[in-house]
Amino acid sequence: MKRTTLRVGGVSLNAVAESVETLESGWARLVGETVQVSVQDAYERFFRHGWHSWSLAHWADLGSDPFQILVPDLQRQADDPRLGGVEGHVGSWVGVIESSEGPSLLLGALGLDAHVEADESSLSGRSTQLIDWVVGVGDSQSLLSEYAKSLADVFGRREVSPAPRIWCSWNSHGWDIDEARMQALASTVAREPFDVFLVDDGWQQDIGDWSANDSFPSGMADLAAHISSEGLTPGLWLAPVAVRDSMAQRVSDLLVRDDDGEPHVMGHNWQSQYHGLDLAKPEAVEFAAASVARAVSWGYRVLKLDFLFAGAVNPAHPSPEAAYRSAVEQIREAAGEDVWLIACGAPIVPSIGVFDSIRVGPDVAPYWQNPLDRYVQDYSAPGMRIAISTSLSRLWLRSAIDSDPDMSYFSSVQNLLTEDQRRMQRNLAQIFGVKSSSARVGDLTDEELSELRAFFESSPPVEQVDRYRFAVNGHEVDFSPVTMDGVARLS
Repeated sequence: MKRTTLRVGGVSLNAVAESVETLESGWARLVGETVQVSVQDAYERFFRHGWHSWSLAHWADLGSDPFQILVPDLQRQADDPRLGGVEGHVGSWVGVIESSEGPSLLLGALGLDAHVEADESSLSGRSTQLIDWVVGVGDSQSLLSEYAKSLADVFGRREVSPAPRIWCSWNSHGWDIDEARMQALASTVAREPFDVFLVDDGWQQDIGDWSANDSFPSGMADLAAHISSEGLTPGLWLAPVAVRDSMAQRVSDLLVRDDDGEPHVMGHNWQSQYHGLDLAKPEAVEFAAASVARAVSWGYRVLKLDFLFAGAVNPAHPSPEAAYRSAVEQIREAAGEDVWLIACGAPIVPSIGVFDSIRVGPDVAPYWQNPLDRYVQDYSAPGMRIAISTSLSRLWLRSAIDSDPDMSYFSSVQNLLTEDQRRMQRNLAQIFGVKSSSARVGDLTDEELSELRAFFESSPPVEQVDRYRFAVNGHEVDFSPVTMDGVARLS
């Protein structure tokens, strides 16, 4: 390991790495499995970046206890399980430390299977392999945006095109969907400014068995044809690397396994535990890719691929993110370049360059705070406050991939959110430029329908005033009261 002193952005840094190089851009490049940068000054806050779409991203107070999920088993589904035993402040791939005075310091990985730990005067990066890291000094938001551009240089960026305006069945209908209802809804949705009609969870036989259940007797190809006949692009949800218990026996040899030989539990959903495909096995990748290719063959041109982190958790694999990356590249090839792929519940960095857009926060919900936030500190659970806060903390990712803050609400019916809270999320979607909704458009009032149309038909000018204040179409929007900054536990 090499120890050296270098100047980056006018600040003197101590660096430890296999090699160190100062770049013409004013940044520095480190190479190593383990690297560190430190300064003499004390910093106050740490930008903690969560592992996948739903994992908490926020600014933590370095002088306080770090965020910690109180129920260890929830770590499997809420964040990177490899970080569950790390003491102190830690996040995935990138970290920034800042103070009220002076420039911020960023350390970011340009490789996979990496995390960053922080204290008041240093950032330490660890990976499972020799990778490049970048070091920058300056304004926090500018540093993160430049880091995202570096990620796009390494992992690629999909050709930029306007994100489609999506209507999705989930938030309004959940699992209560069937063929007749979806056909009728497609006719209603087609009259509004949507491009895509997306059939979410509930159409399949089982998680892992991606064939139509009895509620869709004509099959999913027939439904796609009907959606197309209404002038909408057919969209479909599936979780191609997750397998539920009842399906697990049929594909037992394809699953990730624990040391005792039992299928590894990735989390709990669908009223049961579920497992993940072992993407280090070619036949498991082929199984997942075939499910996606089948959906495309039915006529679906937008696919929402969910619970993708289940393909990047593998306790026995030295570099599970690398295996995930290779697998989703094959899934992209199976889908085709002209299919819009949405990543959800997905590890962020390994998904860049493969997917067209990625969810950057937990699911929104028709309520502000989820009880799980308060009682077990699971900030990946559905709820509007956490969804807004985590999404906003990832706005910088737009430099690498279209970022999706989830669906917007327009009605107060069966909704505990205030109008101000609903409007706040809609403003966030305008800022991101990625818009979707599950509104029951046939039940909206004239005023609500007018708001929906104005929202989807407009692209208002957006100016970022500071970290949490924006001018949207000339009106100030201040998100600072709802952020999770400095929060380790909600009371």
